[in-house]
Amino acid sequence: MGRPATVVAALNAQAVTTFVVYKTITPSGNGGCLVDLGIDDTGNFMLADGNQVGSFADSFMKVPNTAQSAFSTLATSIGSYTNGTGTFPLERWHVDGGCVGHASSASAGPGATVSLCIGANANNGAFINCEADIYEILFWDQALTPTEVMQAHMWACEKYGQSYPWASRDHMLVFDGDSITMGLGGSSPADSYPYKVAQTLGLSFGQWTNLGIGGDTITEMDTRAPAGVDDVYALIGKPVKLAAFEWYNQRAASPTPRNNSLTYLSNRRSSTVKVCFGTSTDTSATTDTDRADYNTYFDANNTSATMDAYVAIHADANIGVETAAANFPGNFADGVHLSAAGYTILAGLMVTGVNALVFAPTINTQPANLSVYENALANFTIAATASSGTNSYQWKKNGVNVGTDSTTLSFTAALSDNAALITCDVTDDNGTVTSSTATLTVIPSSIVAWMVA
Repeated sequence: MGRPATVVAALNAQAVTTFVVYKTITPSGNGGCLVDLGIDDTGNFMLADGNQVGSFADSFMKVPNTAQSAFSTLATSIGSYTNGTGTFPLERWHVDGGCVGHASSASAGPGATVSLCIGANANNGAFINCEADIYEILFWDQALTPTEVMQAHMWACEKYGQSYPWASRDHMLVFDGDSITMGLGGSSPADSYPYKVAQTLGLSFGQWTNLGIGGDTITEMDTRAPAGVDDVYALIGKPVKLAAFEWYNQRAASPTPRNNSLTYLSNRRSSTVKVCFGTSTDTSATTDTDRADYNTYFDANNTSATMDAYVAIHADANIGVETAAANFPGNFADGVHLSAAGYTILAGLMVTGVNALVFAPTINTQPANLSVYENALANFTIAATASSGTNSYQWKKNGVNVGTDSTTLSFTAALSDNAALITCDVTDDNGTVTSSTATLTVIPSSIVAWMVA
């Protein structure tokens, strides 16, 4: 997409990703424009002024960010999206590889004035200054998935000798849901509960990502999760802590909303994805007799067989119980969505659930079956990655502790060791995992002597 006209055509078609590698020079506080693919004062407007970063679609989406002076990336991806509310142009924007916000994107109409500006906005003088070094601007004539944007950020880090933002972390934190997760009702993405959770946990941009899309059911979340949740570990080698819930849009599903939630949970959970699942916030917009059944079901069925951590949002007096919207109207922006105050309460609940998610070490290479001659040295090895801290190792032979705290077990094989079962327990700060079992076969020395003779 080397020509501006081609970029503009892609924007008008609502299928374009813009990816900027930059650093700010002097914080200006005036909403400095990095790139403006403008359509009569709307379109793909990307701002970074050293104090805040964001985008403009149908409204300003910006969050504080003072860590742009050395190296940063900002990306917007615009594409057609369909869910139960209809088909609409969806814009995601990403800071340092992590998705921060979503909005409906503006589209050009017949006779619209289209412009492509770098470092300034042609139509609005209030946002004309951008004091930044722009290293790269890349365009795709399609909407990249969240994981593909993460991959683009990895490329930029490698090209410019920067560390991945998640390098110091033992996991990636992913939020999934509908407009509640998106933060609708707040004044900016900084009011969303994912942003507030990330701030509470001390996470930088690129160490978390928000996939919430307004109007999505949990079935639609399940459909898009393979590109944004399930594929993260394969890309960055870090397991995923997933905070997810959705009830309002799924409430009319047949036979019951909980079945769809159980499907979502089953499809996500693995050795590299741990799920914190929440129930539902109150609403005054509609009366749903199924909500109590839904919440009661998960109150009774939130064991390790279905999820890894559970947050009973519906039990919170301020945002969850049936009377919350009526009793605490300041916590709600409308009959369905929370206000900034309400999202602060939700974030506090979800922090507890996210912190309950822990990963045991990951075994990369299992001990292998081994055949040795009697009185020869038997060597078993294991390779594992710690999820937190460093690993310790306890080898076992037929269930009895042997060897030292090492990735290798060595001993002289006696005939009595034939058919011995070898395992290794690997422990880090978050827990212990046991290796698969390796079998030792010892060949008697008498057979060796006969073969030589």
